[in-house]
Amino acid sequence: MTVRALLANHGPDRTASPLTVTVVLPENTTAAGSFFPGTCLADSAGVTITCTFPAGLGVHRTAVVIIPARISASAPPSSRLDGGKVTVANTDDPDAKVRTVKFAIRTA
Repeated sequence: MTVRALLANHGPDRTASPLTVTVVLPENTTAAGSFFPGTCLADSAGVTITCTFPAGLGVHRTAVVIIPARISASAPPSSRLDGGKVTVANTDDPDAKVRTVKFAIRTA
């Protein structure tokens, strides 16, 4: 399976500093394979992946993180794997809101 995180710059300006994206995979899920962009690094457990995008993301432009993932064989079938989240940090962000979105994965 593949986890994709779409980031968007809603303005008002082009980013002047890098974006750091942290993806925490849900329970019973680990990273498997190469990531996009190539700046992504996984922790030793393969659960937390951190990616950096360079400064310069334009207003109304997007960026994507792609993480191949593996669901554990011990995950119950037809279940919901909770605990996933994506956090974006940028020191230029004029809005003080936390930029975190939670997600879950449904098993077959």
